[in-house]
Amino acid sequence: MSRNWRTLDQHHCTTECPAVRLFKQMKTISNLLHYVCIDKCPSFEDNGFCVNKCPENKVIFNFSCLINCPSSNPILLSNECISECPLTAISTGPFNSPCIFQCNGDKPFVSYNKCVHQCPEIAKLKIYKDGLKICIDKCEKGSYTHNGYCVNICPASTFAVNSSCINSCPTEQSISCMVKSGHLCGTEPHDHLDHKICVDVCPENMFILNRSCVYSCPHGMPSFNKECTDICPVDNPYLHNSTIERCSTSDECNEIRYLLKCIDKCPNDTYLYNKVCMLHCPNNTFYNGYTCVEQCPPSKNHEQMSRLTYSTWKIQHNQWYSFRRVKNSVDIFKCVSTCSSEMLKFNSKCLRSCPEDYHFVRNRTCTRNKCDTRFTYRNVSGIFCTESCETFDFELNGTCVKNCPDSYFILNKSCEEKCPGSHPYSFKSICGKSCKEYSGNYALREIITCVSECPNNSYVYNYICSSFCPKPLFTYRNECIQTCPESSKFINMSFIKTTSWTRHQLESHNRKTPVKMCVSACPDNKAAVDLTCEATCPVHSRFIYNGFCTNGPCNTTLMFHSSAGIVCTNICPTDRFEYNKTCVLHCPLSYFSLKQRCIKECDIGQIVNNETIAINPQSCSYGNAQCTMNFLYDIQCRHDCPGNKFLWNGTCLDVCPVSTRTFNKTCVLKCPYTHQYISQNNVKVTVWRQHYYYDGYLYRQTEEDNGIKECVKSCSKFKSGYDCVDKCTSPRSYLFDNSCVSSCPDGTLADLRGHTCVEKCPNDMVKHGHTCRIICGKNQLYKNNTCVKFYECIDPMFEFAGDCLQYCPDDYVWFVSCVNKVAVGVFIPVLSITTISLVIFGRHTLIDFFTITWLICKTENKIKEYLLKKPRKQADKRRNSTLRRDEKVLILEDMDSSDEDLSFKRTKSSIHDGEAETVL
Repeated sequence: MSRNWRTLDQHHCTTECPAVRLFKQMKTISNLLHYVCIDKCPSFEDNGFCVNKCPENKVIFNFSCLINCPSSNPILLSNECISECPLTAISTGPFNSPCIFQCNGDKPFVSYNKCVHQCPEIAKLKIYKDGLKICIDKCEKGSYTHNGYCVNICPASTFAVNSSCINSCPTEQSISCMVKSGHLCGTEPHDHLDHKICVDVCPENMFILNRSCVYSCPHGMPSFNKECTDICPVDNPYLHNSTIERCSTSDECNEIRYLLKCIDKCPNDTYLYNKVCMLHCPNNTFYNGYTCVEQCPPSKNHEQMSRLTYSTWKIQHNQWYSFRRVKNSVDIFKCVSTCSSEMLKFNSKCLRSCPEDYHFVRNRTCTRNKCDTRFTYRNVSGIFCTESCETFDFELNGTCVKNCPDSYFILNKSCEEKCPGSHPYSFKSICGKSCKEYSGNYALREIITCVSECPNNSYVYNYICSSFCPKPLFTYRNECIQTCPESSKFINMSFIKTTSWTRHQLESHNRKTPVKMCVSACPDNKAAVDLTCEATCPVHSRFIYNGFCTNGPCNTTLMFHSSAGIVCTNICPTDRFEYNKTCVLHCPLSYFSLKQRCIKECDIGQIVNNETIAINPQSCSYGNAQCTMNFLYDIQCRHDCPGNKFLWNGTCLDVCPVSTRTFNKTCVLKCPYTHQYISQNNVKVTVWRQHYYYDGYLYRQTEEDNGIKECVKSCSKFKSGYDCVDKCTSPRSYLFDNSCVSSCPDGTLADLRGHTCVEKCPNDMVKHGHTCRIICGKNQLYKNNTCVKFYECIDPMFEFAGDCLQYCPDDYVWFVSCVNKVAVGVFIPVLSITTISLVIFGRHTLIDFFTITWLICKTENKIKEYLLKKPRKQADKRRNSTLRRDEKVLILEDMDSSDEDLSFKRTKSSIHDGEAETVL
C-alpha cells in the first residue's frame, strides 16, 4: 500500500525528506494519501514518521517512540520514560504501581506483579502496558490478538478479521481496505487510516487496486467497472478524464474530482486522439469532425481556420476554497471540402486574411497579382477585386470605401471634393455603420451629401442645408437671410424642434431651438412693437390696433382683452362672441349664441343646440386624441341640427330618449307606416372623460358607442314582429320566411334542432306530431334536441309522451298533467251540467260522468273497449239488485227459554257484489 503514497517537500514530489525537514506527516490530498516533510512532529515521532500516539509495544521519551527506555531514564510512568519514580511510588512494588522496572532477561513477562519466564495457562495472552509485557486472560473489547499479544491495531503487514490479525484475507473476504480504527470501509476517506480489514466488495465510493480498496486510482491509471486497470478493454477502448462535481451553481463548485475512465465512445464536445477523449486536439493536428488527425483526408483537403471555445475548472483561493468554470479559446484548423463564404482560400488552407505578398483577393482566393477589375476595396482580410461596390459603399478613386474622407462630399455614391452646379447644396445626415443600420436614437457616423435642393425642415445658408438658422440670421421660408423682406417684415421669436448628435456613438438629443422668423403678420397671441412680435404690449401701449401696440384708446365698435393687451376691432374673432360691445369667449348664462352674437332668446322656428367647446386643446401624451383642462358650454340657436345629432322637442340631442325611435335624424314616439320596422344600431358620440396624468387631471376626448332604435323600411336579416333581429332568440320560436314565429304554419313542420319551419324532416330526424326531432333509444327521453336517460329529467322538467319538457306542447294545457285543450273545453261545461244532474239523478249518473270525462282524454281503442263492456256490466247490476231485495230477511237470534222476558233483535243483512254486510 505504501508504494501508492507520495512524499511532498514544500509542494515538490521527492523520494526522501531533507535533513532540515526530516519527519514525515501523513496527509490526504484529492483523496490520495501523501507524506509531507516537516521539521517537527506536532505529537510524537516514531522511526521518522509523525503519529498521534506511540504503539502499544513502545514507550515515550522526548516525544519519540522507543522500544526500551534509555539508561538515563530507566523507569516508566504512564508509558513515559523518567529518571526516577515519584516519592510515593515503589519501583519494585505491586503490579498496579504506576512506576516499575522492566522485566528483562529470561523473565520478560509480568504475571501478578512478578517477572516470569512465561505466562501461565490461565493468562496466556499478553499486553503491552507502560513498557511491560503483562499476562492477561483475555483481550479488551475492540482489540485484536496477534502472536499471543492483545493489540488495538493490527500491524501493517496483517489484516483484521474477527478480532484477530491474520497474514492474508480469507477467500470469502478477499479484498483489503485501509480504515481508521472504529470506522467501516469507505466511511472515513481522510487522514489517520491506521489498519487494514478484509471485505467481500469495495464500497460505491472506492475502487479496486491489486485486491485493495482505494479512493482513487494512481495518477495515469484509468478505471473500468470500479476497478483500476492498466489497459482498457476492447469494447471500452477510449480514455476520458471526467469530473465528479459537488456544486452550488452551474459555474461554482465546492469540490471537483477528476476520474480517468474507460468508455465505449467519447462524450459530446470532446475530440478523439490516440484513443483519448480530449477537450481540444493537440497542436499541429487537424479537426476532422470530432477526431484529431495528423493530415486531412482527400475528401476534405482544405484546412479552415476556426476558433474553439471550451470550459475548464479553475481553483480560486478564497474563503471557501472553491472551483470556478472558466472559458478557454484556441485557434484550430478544421478539415473541410470547401471553404466557407466568409473565409479566403490560399493553397489548401481557408484563412481569415491573406498572408503577406498575397494580399490581393480574386474570387475569394489570395494571390500576388494586382487587380484588373474596375474597383477594389480593402479590409483586414486583404484587397478585394470587384466590378462594382456594395450597395452602401462609396467610390473613391477606383476603390470602394465605407466612408468618404472628412473634406469630401457624396454624390451618387461617389466621393467628390466639392458639389457640382447641378447639386450645389450640401446636406449633413446621420447613418449607421454601413448607412443601412441606423435605428432609433443611435448611429455611427455623419455623411455630407450633395443635393439639388434642401430637404424639408432644413434651411439654406451659404449652400449648406442647416436644421436651423444661427444668430443673427433670420429664418424666411427655407432660407437664412440677414434682413427680412418687406412682404414679411415682422420678426417673431419662435422655437423649432431640432436634433443634436454627440460624438459618443452619435447619440441624438431632441431639443427646442430659438429662431427669428420673418412673418407677414404677428400671431394672434402676440402684437407688434417696432416690427417685433411681442407676447405682451408695453404698459404705456396696452391697446392693440391692426396688430400693433398703441397708446389708445380704442376707436372701434368692439374690444376684448387678450394675453398681449386690449384688442381693438370691429369684428370679433371666430372663436369669440359679440356681447355688450365686447368680444367674449362664451355668452353669459341664459343667453344663446347666433352667428357669433349673444342673444336673449332664439327666434320663432329656430332650435337649440348645446355644444361643448374645449379651451386650448392639445394633443394628448399618448394616442391621437385631444386633451384639455377646461371647456365652454355654448347654447346655440340654429335652423337645423348638426349632422351627428337628433332633433327632439326643439332641441338637438346626441342620442334620442330611450322610449323613442329615430327617423330622418328626428326622435319619434312611433315609426311611420312606410318605415314600420325597428333596427338596433349604434352611433358614436364624442365625450370628454376625466383622466389623471402626471401633472394632474385632464379631460380627454373620446368616442363612445350609444345604441339607438332606427325606423327602417325593411329588415336586413330577420324580423320578429316589428323588430329586426340577427337570429331568433326565443327557444320556442322558429324561422319562417325571414320571420320569427311561435309556431310553424300549416303544411310545415318545426325543426327543433335548427329552429326553422320545413316542409319535411331531414334524413337523420323523425316526424313527431308537427315537429322534427332526433330519434331516442330505449329508456331514453327527448330533451332539448338531445336524448337523455329517464332519471336525468328532473324538476322543473317533467316526462310527457316520451319527452322531457318544461312546458306542455302546443294544443295542450296543464291540468294535473298535460291534457288536450279540446278536452278541457268540453270538460268544464259538462262538469257544470253533470253536477246539477247529479243532484237530481243520483250517484250512478256521477260515475258515468267521470267515466266519460276520463275517456275524453284517452284514445279511440279505450272508448270501444268501454262501450263493449258497459251492457254486460248493466245486466250484472240488475241481477245483483234482485238478489239484494230477496236476501233482506229478519234473523231471529237464539233465545234463552228460562228468561222471563222474551226479547229479540232485528238485523238487516244484504249482499253487495258477493260480500255480506250486516246493519243493526
